[in-house]
Amino acid sequence: MTTPGTEVVRKLFETAFAGDFEGLKRYLHPEVRVYEAESLPYGGVRVGIDQMVALNEEVFKFWTDFSITIKHIFGEGEWVTALTEMQGRARSTGIAFKIPLSEVFRVVDGKIIEITPYYFDTNLLCDALHGTGGKA
Repeated sequence: MTTPGTEVVRKLFETAFAGDFEGLKRYLHPEVRVYEAESLPYGGVRVGIDQMVALNEEVFKFWTDFSITIKHIFGEGEWVTALTEMQGRARSTGIAFKIPLSEVFRVVDGKIIEITPYYFDTNLLCDALHGTGGKA
């Protein structure tokens, strides 16, 4: 189902894939909140557009050959879910990974105000970063 919210999320992904971190700002509410898994090195809550953009830049410090493949984006009302697959390689170890990732977005007045990623296996990501495992 295509809704205004799903289109905003799709445009956010397209902008991020193009590496245009400044361009992300046009899709974000000034008080956007991002809730990253605490077990990841960039875990925690980020509040505001500048912190969201900084988070995207920070993520790429840990991963190389990084990509997200969108499987499906759907939504209803102000809630949008993106079913994706995340893959890459840890810069620190060279260990590759590939995992399912779902992200839940809340879109208000055409702007994303909340993002919560749900990683299938954060332990796999941490293992890749620290050289204790990982799977391609």
